[in-house]
Amino acid sequence: MLTFERHHILDAGVTLGEECIDSPPMNEQRTFQKILAEVEQLDAQIRLKLPASRNSVTRQVERIHLAQQQLKAVKVRVLQLAARVHTAALHHNYRSLVQRIEQILRDAVDFQLLAEEYPIDPDGASSCLQSMRRETPCHSPTTLVAASALKIPVTAP
Repeated sequence: MLTFERHHILDAGVTLGEECIDSPPMNEQRTFQKILAEVEQLDAQIRLKLPASRNSVTRQVERIHLAQQQLKAVKVRVLQLAARVHTAALHHNYRSLVQRIEQILRDAVDFQLLAEEYPIDPDGASSCLQSMRRETPCHSPTTLVAASALKIPVTAP
């Protein structure tokens, strides 16, 4: 069974869903960490396992679609926060996070397209998924720039 999961394990010790938009720099960093943890959580939901039954593929596509919608909402929040932060470094981190979210969204579209192709060409879709696994480094340094810039502990699986 081929599985491709985007994993970035993050141990920031934060609670999701809370943010302080107009706050001092320390709270801005905590807000950034919370949003980063939320992105990591949504990123982990974007995966595709093949071969799979038609029902399983449908459920996977629904899960990916829901994660995409949530990531788009997070992206809007991140852009709003980036405009209001008090430090240049944190502003840069928010911009890097936007780029990361955009990459995750592009990968989600690729997974959806592969899921659509799977009933038509199971071998071809599985081969493409395997190729994506080889070409996409799950822990590239550029992917983790935002986390490392704030000294957030990040561990590889």
